[in-house]
Amino acid sequence: MKNNINGILIIIGSSIGAGVLGMPITCSLVGLIPSVILMLIIALYMSETAKIITRLLIKTQSEDLSVAFKKNLSTSNYTISLITYGFLFITIIAAYISKSSTLLKTIIDTTAYTNININICYIIIISTMILILNSKNTQFKYANNILTIALISVFLIIILQNSKSEINITNIEKININNIKYVYPILITSFGFHNILPYLKNEFKNNEKKLNKSINIGIIITLLIYIIWISFIIIFKNNYYKLDDIENYNSDKIITELLIIKKNNNLTITIVNTFSFLAIITTIFGITISMNFFFKKIFTEIPEKIIKILIIIPPIILMKLNTNIFFTALEISGGILTLTIFGLMPIIAIKKQKNENLFKLNFLYIITVIIILISLTLQIKKII
Repeated sequence: MKNNINGILIIIGSSIGAGVLGMPITCSLVGLIPSVILMLIIALYMSETAKIITRLLIKTQSEDLSVAFKKNLSTSNYTISLITYGFLFITIIAAYISKSSTLLKTIIDTTAYTNININICYIIIISTMILILNSKNTQFKYANNILTIALISVFLIIILQNSKSEINITNIEKININNIKYVYPILITSFGFHNILPYLKNEFKNNEKKLNKSINIGIIITLLIYIIWISFIIIFKNNYYKLDDIENYNSDKIITELLIIKKNNNLTITIVNTFSFLAIITTIFGITISMNFFFKKIFTEIPEKIIKILIIIPPIILMKLNTNIFFTALEISGGILTLTIFGLMPIIAIKKQKNENLFKLNFLYIITVIIILISLTLQIKKII
C-alpha cells in the first residue's frame, strides 16, 4: 500500500510540470472541448507506452532503459536512443531552470515587495538540483511526496478561490482545430513520467501488476488536475489576459506572466505562481534522478562527479544561449524526442519479446511514426 501511494505521488509529481504553464496558452488557441478530447487520447497513449516500458524492463531484467535498449535494439537504434534521451532532458531541464527561476523571482518579489536578482534564483534552482543528485532514495521519496501533496493542496485552493467566478460561455464554445499543432507537443510532454519508471520498477520489486495500477491512478489524477486547471483558466471571466493571443505563444509568455500583465491582486499571482513553481520543482526532481540513473548505466567508467556535471552544465549553457526557450523546448521534446525515446524505441524493443500483442504494438508504432513525422515537418517549416 505504501509503495502504491509513493508510486502514485511520484508519477503525479513527475507529470505535472510544464503543462500547468504552457497549457492555458496553447489550449486556449484551440478551444476547451477539443483540448480535453486531445488530452484524453494522449493520456491513454502515454499510459500504454508507460506499461510497455515497464514490461520491457521486467522481461529483460534491466535496471534502466539504456540497458533494455542495448539488449533489444540494433546498434543504430541504440545510438539514436542515447542521443535522443540526452538531448530531450537537456532541453527540458534548460526550459525548467529558466521558468522555475522566473517563477521563484515573481513569488519572492510579490510577497517580500522586493526586486531580487534573477541570477540568485538560478543559483537556488541549480543548487536544488545538486542536492537531489546527492540525495538518498528515502530522502528523494519524502521530499517528492511532501512537494506533491503541497502541489495538490495549492491546486485545491485555486479551485476554491475561483469557484464563484462568472463563466464565459463564448470561451467554452470556441473551437480552432488549425491551432492543434501548438497543443499536442505540450500535452505529450505533460503526461511524460516515463523517465522515472526504472526507479519505480526497482521500488516495486518488479511487480508489474502493482506498478501498472499506480500508473493508471497517477495518470487519471494528473488528467483530472489538467482538465480542471485549463477549464478554470479558460472559461472564467476577468481573471486572465488575452489567452488566445498567438503573440503570447510567440513571445514565450506563460500563464503566470499574463496574470501580472492583467494586474491581478498579489494573492492571486502568488497562489498561481506557487502552484506552477511546485509543479516544475517536482518534475525537476524526477528528471534529475532519472538522468543520473541513466548516465551511470551508460558511462560506467566515468566518476559520478563528472556525470553530475554533465547533467547540470549543458542545460545552463542552452538556457543562456536562448532565453525564450520554453515553448520551443516543449515543442521539440513533446512532438519528437519524447515520442522517440518513450514511444517508438520501447515498441521496437518489446516486439522482440515473446507473447506480445503485435497488432496493438504495430498500431501504436504507426501512430507514433506519423506524429513524429508531422512534428519534424512543422519544425523544418519553422526553420525555413
